[in-house]
Amino acid sequence: MELGKAGKETFVVHEVEREIELPAPPGEAWESVTDAEWLGGEAEIDLVPGGDLRIGEREGWVEEVEPGERLSFWWRLPEDQVATRVEITLTETEEGGTLIHVVETSPLAMLDVVGIPLPGRGFGGGTSARGPLALAYA
Repeated sequence: MELGKAGKETFVVHEVEREIELPAPPGEAWESVTDAEWLGGEAEIDLVPGGDLRIGEREGWVEEVEPGERLSFWWRLPEDQVATRVEITLTETEEGGTLIHVVETSPLAMLDVVGIPLPGRGFGGGTSARGPLALAYA
């Protein structure tokens, strides 16, 4: 537990990490990972840097794409003000399968908790109201 602005209790989870191994080569695993069904059903993703992303109710944008190896994106629920970053990496295993490693982080949330403004936004702007991710959704 940490104290946030105005002495409110704030819980911050900085990172969630998961791994799964698929009995398929990275090329096939990539097709699965970027498929709407694997991503959670209703999904649309433009697999280019800066491309739009919608997975269920979450919206965001693609940060980086290395087909067959790595995908990173930022997303958030419509009611959330701070987005999280998701990075999915695919690594071929010795057996010819693929290890899929997923890490979701909230690197900008800590700035809001401690009240650190982003450059050019002054105090009170933070990441929630007018930060770079909020601007990306405007």
